Amino acid sequence: MNKKTYKLMNWPEIESIIYSDGDRPDTLLGAHNSGSGVLIQTFVPDVNKVSVVLGESGTKIPMELADEDGFYACFIPNIKEDAISYHYEVTDRTGAVSDVEDCYRFPSYFEKDDEKSFASGINYELYRKLGSHLMEYDGKKGTFFAVYAPSAARVSVIGSFNNWDGRINQMSRLDDTNIFEIFIPGVKADNEYQYEIKNRHGISVRKSDPFAFETGNSPLNASVVTTLKGYKWTDKEFVASRAERRRHNAPLSVYEFDISAFSSFEKACAKLPSYVRSLGFTAVMFRPFSSDSNSVYAPDKRLGRPADLMGLVDAFHAAGLEVIFKWNPVKFTKSDTGLSGFDLSPVFESADPLRAETPDGKSHYFDLGNPRVSDFLLANAFFMVELYHADGIATDDLAPMLYLDYGKQETGYTPNMYGGVENLDAVEFLKHLNSMMDTRNPGTIMIAEETAAWQGVTGHADNDKLGFTYKLHDNFRNSLLRYISTDPLFREGVHELLLEDMVYQYTEKFMIPLGSKDVGPDASAILTKMPGDNDLKYANLRLLVSEMMLHPGTKLLNLGETLSDITEESDSSELSGLRKMVCELNRMYAELPAMSQNDERPDGFEWLRQMSNPECMLCFMRKGSHPNDFILILFNNANAEWKTKIGVPYAGKYKEIFNSQQKLFGGNITLQRAKTASECETDGRAYALGLTVAPLSAQVFTYSE
Repeated sequence: MNKKTYKLMNWPEIESIIYSDGDRPDTLLGAHNSGSGVLIQTFVPDVNKVSVVLGESGTKIPMELADEDGFYACFIPNIKEDAISYHYEVTDRTGAVSDVEDCYRFPSYFEKDDEKSFASGINYELYRKLGSHLMEYDGKKGTFFAVYAPSAARVSVIGSFNNWDGRINQMSRLDDTNIFEIFIPGVKADNEYQYEIKNRHGISVRKSDPFAFETGNSPLNASVVTTLKGYKWTDKEFVASRAERRRHNAPLSVYEFDISAFSSFEKACAKLPSYVRSLGFTAVMFRPFSSDSNSVYAPDKRLGRPADLMGLVDAFHAAGLEVIFKWNPVKFTKSDTGLSGFDLSPVFESADPLRAETPDGKSHYFDLGNPRVSDFLLANAFFMVELYHADGIATDDLAPMLYLDYGKQETGYTPNMYGGVENLDAVEFLKHLNSMMDTRNPGTIMIAEETAAWQGVTGHADNDKLGFTYKLHDNFRNSLLRYISTDPLFREGVHELLLEDMVYQYTEKFMIPLGSKDVGPDASAILTKMPGDNDLKYANLRLLVSEMMLHPGTKLLNLGETLSDITEESDSSELSGLRKMVCELNRMYAELPAMSQNDERPDGFEWLRQMSNPECMLCFMRKGSHPNDFILILFNNANAEWKTKIGVPYAGKYKEIFNSQQKLFGGNITLQRAKTASECETDGRAYALGLTVAPLSAQVFTYSE
């Protein structure tokens, strides 16, 4: 080797490149000023020769093999680094010649403000810098990669473009942030890749990209280079009206479905928007991303690509339906290629095993005390709303996140700084999330599932609340399911299950759910809980859905449908009758002010009869803003017909507008004619209405003078 070139070379650093142990290859590889010229160095294993080709003249300068493992170098005198343009000509072992760009001659994509905001946990668009991004640098097309790996000694991008060889595209660590980055010219859309991460003990692991916008189908669980640019949205006006809908307290009736039951985003797009709209719902809820939370930025690959999901959201918006994504910010499943031990040390999970592990040992909790981890999740929430145009986010159960001792009575737990069981980091994270979501995207619906009775889930974060728009009313759902699954002969003994929820109905803004875990495919799971023969089961199911839809609170309903259910619907099927009933209830919800106007106010609800245990009967009023703008609701949960008088507030006519046992819905009842209230003190009211109440029925009456 040329003696002058040999003396200019830093051999200890060269060894770190050859043995793939370094975290700043950019300081050595590429072109760097040295003495009176430029020293160019590259590491290209398993080739015959490498030459530097100068861009200005096309002059070819052979590089010297400085180390037999594939380290090449050459010195070009009388020129400076910023004045040189070049690429490599590489001849492989077969004699084939190819031109290769030097990935170490391109500047960092990060700015100081990016690094500062990331370190502070407030880079709300972190996904724009971390992950893989197609771009053009200095006229060269390729992909920029960046990943956070604080304990890594070396990180490389591996993929089909470099034969999955971690020696070739070694990444450079940014100062102070522990972010590794590299721009690789020639890497195109649809190329699969992973990160090869090596720790200071020489152990390596291959990991998928936490910020990947798409994942592959290969057994490697590889990430895929893709772009989210290019889709032409048509929903500008609908998205802009979010805040207006919330301001006017518009009725919110959510159709929850399992997207996997429709095979793909594309198939769901063809059928679901018009179908859901025909049922009278105002919004949909589904989980477009993997539930294991290892790829929270990538749609489930089995269902389609990012553009397919965007098309589905756009189609729902075109049908006038808001879109709510289900999201798991609580935990992530353990996976060799996922977030667990990402750089062979805890990164996304806590270093404290009592806080890191879920009780079943199958997953890790996110370490929300780490600002980089909370930033990862915050940016993900904004990403779903701002790039995928979601109108809302519904979390998985937050109880394991909020309580440090959740399910850990046997294993033990690490208390908070005050000795308590509350996860203070989680509380601050959720307040931060909801406060910033309201600031950045007013009108976004934030829904929490929380099964451990945390106080103050809804309400503004400035008032020491968590800041969610709605909380799923699991207690009401559970009590109602227990009641309806009891044989009507014995419901008298559990009548209190129908009353207990009203004690705390107005402590939060509730959404009444009958969701996927209750219903199951084709409503099968919930039907098995019902007593009696098939007719009795469906009568109870209609009663259950009616009680849910007529109760105060916004609504969430899952009908357990598949693609075949909505394309081959039979008018004679029991489920068809149920759908028609749901459609009618949604129409009433949208058109009757008493159903939604005072939904969150205690004075919008009034009991007329609640202690009728032997008859298994409930009767109450839902009231709108005008005194005469109320509806009378009556439930007969017994499998027996009753003739009774119900106390009402005014003289006048009461017209039955709904009965869950109507023939249209699969029952055997015809709506009664309007009845006139008589002056007869009943149920503490001056007037009474004489009624014949059908077995297992829900009835609704409107009032006119």
